Order: sequence, then structure tokens, then C-alpha cells
Amino acid sequence: MSPSESPCLNLSVARLVAAEAEHFAIWVLKAPYPGGYLHHDCIWPETLTQTWLAWQEMFSPRSLSFSPNMPAVQLALAPTTLVGSSTLGSTTSYGGRLMQQLGIQLWQWLFEGPIQSSLDHSQGIAIGQNQPLRLRLEIRDPDLITLPWEIMQPQAGKQAVSLSQQLLFSRTTSDIAPLPPLKPEQSLNILLVLGQQNAPTQTSKNGSLKLEQEAVALAKILENSGNVIPNGTATSYPAL
Repeated sequence: MSPSESPCLNLSVARLVAAEAEHFAIWVLKAPYPGGYLHHDCIWPETLTQTWLAWQEMFSPRSLSFSPNMPAVQLALAPTTLVGSSTLGSTTSYGGRLMQQLGIQLWQWLFEGPIQSSLDHSQGIAIGQNQPLRLRLEIRDPDLITLPWEIMQPQAGKQAVSLSQQLLFSRTTSDIAPLPPLKPEQSLNILLVLGQQNAPTQTSKNGSLKLEQEAVALAKILENSGNVIPNGTATSYPAL
């Protein structure tokens, strides 16, 4: 590592195929000191699955799903008491408290045991060099890719890892599948914004913009062109 290069801590998370489905392994693939290369086996907790399901129910109800290999829990078990609710006060929304709880639980799971020690030691080296620590996370299990690792935080009141100036967080994955085909839209939505000119400009010969005329011309073009949908019928766009 060159003197100008920031210290780097690379972590990798993968499911243990030989063990039970909820068993994972966390490796330190790169560390700024020789003793930082560690390995830690851990179990995915049911409480973290409950919080993740509550997160999906609130923020992405259409994609509410989790792997059958994960511990199955019911949405009714989603936590109603969130960490830090007493310190955050009643003005903090449920979504904010839910985000904080998920971030804290992800941090506690990822940096459990010796992994936290490796992080602390690596951060100490980075501070000693007056540089930020680059924290890189490689997700090798497809079921963990959709988790919002960027919101991880060590405790309530601390910044999320993606906002920290001392930790430059990034993540990648070795499990990349092709994107599913998108269903073609049957209509075209156009947003037209008309501004108001207060002073003459040099963009036109007479010193003014012909916004209304351009809008009418655009509406006529769309009306005349129409749109042919798969069943063979033609539809026209409404005038703007």
C-alpha cells in the first residue's frame, strides 16, 4: 500500500452450503495489518428477518418476498417496539425508527465478534495515518443483495455507514443474473413544463420565447401521430 493510498478493509459474506440454511460465513479478505485476516461463522437471526420483512412491507410492498432458505416468520411478528424510540422522541416517524433498527441490526450481525475487532484495529491505523478507512463489502449470497447495507450504523445517534467521512463504504457482488424482461408500456406519458420569461434573451430573433406556440405545435404532432397498440387499434394522445 502506497503512503497516499487509504487503508482498506475488505469483507465477504457467503452462505455455508454444508451447514443449515441460516448459517453464514464472514471473511476479512483484506486488512491494513497482518492479523486482520479473519473468519467468522454466524447464524442469521430471526429478529433480523422480522425487521427486514417489516421494512419491505412499508417501503416496497409489491416486492415483499424473502428466500425460502431464510427463517420463515409471519408479518404479524414484525417488531412494534423499535430501538431508540424513547431517545428519538415522538416526532420521529415509524419509517425513520424502522430504518434505524434495521441499520443497527445489520451492523451488529456483520461486525460480530472478531470482525468488529478487525474493524476497530483497521480504523485505528487509518486514524493514525490521518486518512479514511475504505470498507468494501462483497455479498456472495443472492438473498442478501437486496438488503440496504448502506444504512448500517453501530448504534442510535451514529451516522449511517454510507454517510460517514471516516468510513468510505462500497459493496459489490459476485452473483450477477440478467435483468428480467420489462413489460412494454401501452402508452406514452409526456410532461411539458412552460416557464415564464421576465426579460428578453438572445435565444430568439424577437427576444422572446414562443412557449405557448411550441406547446400547441407539439400537441398537434402527438394527436396526428397517435399510438398503435398490439390489438391493432389506434389511440390519440390528449391535447396538452
